[in-house]
Amino acid sequence: MRVPPPAALTEAKIVDHKVEEVSSRYTVGEMLGEGRFSQVYAATRGGRSVALKVVDLSMLSEDEEAVEALVQEVSALRRAYSASGRHVPRVHEVLQTAEAVYVVMDQVKGCELFEMLDVGPLSESSSRRLIAQLLSALAALHRHNVVHRDVKPENLMVCDVDDPSKCRLVMIDFGYAAVCNGPSEALEGLA
Repeated sequence: MRVPPPAALTEAKIVDHKVEEVSSRYTVGEMLGEGRFSQVYAATRGGRSVALKVVDLSMLSEDEEAVEALVQEVSALRRAYSASGRHVPRVHEVLQTAEAVYVVMDQVKGCELFEMLDVGPLSESSSRRLIAQLLSALAALHRHNVVHRDVKPENLMVCDVDDPSKCRLVMIDFGYAAVCNGPSEALEGLA
């Protein structure tokens, strides 16, 4: 069923390409997770693994908050990646079909920090390395006026877990993130 995109989505200009079917560009695999407005799938294109966040257009047409959240998330992710590329997934493109919007971003391979902590305490050197990376990433985001607003172990992925000297922290789930106009702007809404 063809659903017209909400005006706010069109005005925000976050969509890079309109396509008939996402399968013409990506091979979609298993579901990786589900959020409040979307599902995330593993996908590939030309040997590159990506994450494909799918947001149904009919849901966006019915919920202005969802449109605003999607626009904020994509804007925040794009700005955050330019601020701290090693610690934030890159948005490769945003596609729109007649039924959905697809945010194509890096697929972060590793495990949630929360899962690591379930297994047991981290070594002092691993803890120090991950905390330093988190503080560095947050400082870079804040210098670029991006506020994540949902930093917790479930939203911190750790890559290269098998080698504590190379483990890398990546912040995910920018669904509550905000881009502000400067350090003095007050943020409202969910925090």
